[in-house]
Amino acid sequence: MDLSIDFVRKVAAFEHLWIAVLIGIVLLVAWYAVAPYSTFKKLGIPGPAPWPFLGNLPDYNKKPSQPFLVEKEFVEKYGRVLGFYFGRTPAYMISDVDLLKQILVKEFSKFPNRPLSAIGDGQTIFTRKGLLNVQDDDWRRIRATITPTFSALKLKQIAPLVHQSCDTLNKKLEKIAESGKIVDMWRIYGKFTMEVILASAFGVQTDIQTADDEPYTPNAERLFQSPPLSVVLSKSLADWSFSPSKQ
Repeated sequence: MDLSIDFVRKVAAFEHLWIAVLIGIVLLVAWYAVAPYSTFKKLGIPGPAPWPFLGNLPDYNKKPSQPFLVEKEFVEKYGRVLGFYFGRTPAYMISDVDLLKQILVKEFSKFPNRPLSAIGDGQTIFTRKGLLNVQDDDWRRIRATITPTFSALKLKQIAPLVHQSCDTLNKKLEKIAESGKIVDMWRIYGKFTMEVILASAFGVQTDIQTADDEPYTPNAERLFQSPPLSVVLSKSLADWSFSPSKQ
């Protein structure tokens, strides 16, 4: 009889332990779901209320093809400086001109690091080492190298190459308009963009816009192909930020 009572007590204690563990897991998940969403409230910065785990991503889902309209509504409702959450990551949305000038011009050297995008986390060195993904000293080195390329003198030298591609594009659009055909404008402008890049950045003259079968545009599409949805979600739910420099 004593053994039976002792066994029942052990079973009851074991059940209580599991109940405590389950309660702990539920509380931990609940904490994880809302933990980062008090950041802007503590700072006194207004912004839209976030969803657990997802932040303000569901707000963008209301107008998936026009996210700028969602942001416009945020600014109209909460002001020119507001806080929102991209997944679990707090982010500022700034539309105040003076503050933008201070961040992007006067104090720009203090803000070199961008969020690592899903594309930048890919397998190609072109995306991993791109200016939008490198950080700190690597960013400064690459930016210092390419900045002279965009001087007024260099841009004037590039302008004739751009004009030449624009003339080709205009002639192509005129023929399309006369024919009345339905065309994929995204691909037409993609070829135009690729032709300008090859001519201005690499000094390579091509006839991409008029060629039906050319290798440049398809390869560029593969390079910047959208990552799987699972990768995008994992990046959204992870903690990443647009952070100041370590220095």
